[in-house]
Amino acid sequence: MKKTIETVGEYDGQSIKKITLENAKGSRLGVLTLGALWDEFSVVDNGERVNLVLNAASVDNYVDNPYFMGRVVARVAGRIGEGDLIVGDKHYQVDQNEGTTTLHGGAKGSANRVFEYEVSDDAITLTTLMKDDTFPGELKLVVTYKFTDDDEVELSFTGTQAGVDGVFNPTSHVYWNLSNTRNDVLKHDLWVDAKNRLDVFENKVPTGKYNSNAVRGFDFINKTNIGERMAELVGTTEKGIDDVYVVDNSQADGKFAELTDTESGRTLDVYSDRNGVVFFTANSVHDGMTFERGQGQPWMGVALEAQSLPDAGHHPEFGNDVITVGETKTYSIGYKYYKA
Repeated sequence: MKKTIETVGEYDGQSIKKITLENAKGSRLGVLTLGALWDEFSVVDNGERVNLVLNAASVDNYVDNPYFMGRVVARVAGRIGEGDLIVGDKHYQVDQNEGTTTLHGGAKGSANRVFEYEVSDDAITLTTLMKDDTFPGELKLVVTYKFTDDDEVELSFTGTQAGVDGVFNPTSHVYWNLSNTRNDVLKHDLWVDAKNRLDVFENKVPTGKYNSNAVRGFDFINKTNIGERMAELVGTTEKGIDDVYVVDNSQADGKFAELTDTESGRTLDVYSDRNGVVFFTANSVHDGMTFERGQGQPWMGVALEAQSLPDAGHHPEFGNDVITVGETKTYSIGYKYYKA
């Protein structure tokens, strides 16, 4: 594949690189060293290049955006109530970066780190050592984007723990907008393999209970128009969806979501064996935010953040996010683009 590396900005005194791979179809995968951030998945459709990823206009715009746009989130995705991290029988007070809550690994999580990088013929590998983020032990995080000539991306997260036992529950906070004519996803249809979502307190920390998705605004168990669902939720406080869906894992191949732009037929399938996905319709994006495709607006993209159900230390029934000393764990999310 064709490879390019360019300097695109600076963060915290460090140069930020964009690494791009171009496959035989002319599709491009572009990643920034800031937050191992997914900046580009562009395809050529009817002679026009279309970026399927919602991306900011500059490094500064990424830094100013509070919604983790495109970034890899680790050590743990989701929210930890009161910053009270439980690892086995031990409690750790970790960084609270959303009021009294820890969100997406805290202020010094992977989203705000500059990664080292390597490039091969078909993959971009980014590495960082996490030891100053208030979480227990040291975690070596290796993120790999593998690209194929069939417009498939395998995004893998590998963590190796040292010092003391810790936690590892990573994801990608990439946002999708498959349209090149609209700055919202209201003409997209979506299927999500989830009949339930987590019940949460006002601060969005899980209560431990489930809520059914078979209610107004939340049901995507059959492929459904996002715009219709947003119209059902526009009168609510959230004005959309920002919820942890409980994945049923009903598909043998791990497919848990299918997103289609109905106007162009561009389609993205998403695969994972994780038991949760944070489903966010970018309800709070506004015109004070700058993106490559223009000024921000609500429902400008949709995030499908495959992960283990969050705050498992307080809710063991959600699964186990502990990584022990000397252990290496790998999780992956697969993405496949095609025309429907």
